[in-house]
Amino acid sequence: MLDGKQEAALSGDSQKLLELAERCEKAERPDRGLDAEIHFRIKNGIGVGCASDAPAFTGSLDAALTLVPEGLSWTTGQNVHHLYWHTGVNRLNLGTGAPESVSCSAPTKSPALALCAAALRARAAIAKKTSKG
Repeated sequence: MLDGKQEAALSGDSQKLLELAERCEKAERPDRGLDAEIHFRIKNGIGVGCASDAPAFTGSLDAALTLVPEGLSWTTGQNVHHLYWHTGVNRLNLGTGAPESVSCSAPTKSPALALCAAALRARAAIAKKTSKG
């Protein structure tokens, strides 16, 4: 069971992750400053050097994929009529085999930004669930 300080920290983490996801959804292009903020938040400030050391989460699918929580799967696709990308992060219900959506991003300008947003929303959902016990 979490104490009050731990619960508040997870709740704050959840809110900050959602804010970062929203920024990914609104971004027009890869953003190294946003990469650095994501890196700092995911690593809890531990072992984080210069902003230039952060992976290019917002510009690289490979880097963005590292944000997807372990045990979850992802899908991405492009709406060719409106030219935006949409990504979902899901887990399978082991009882029914049906997908359970953990998170889904809003339309973004690139697949990396969409995956970043969805992965950050999934992490926020997990942090929020963890804080509730």
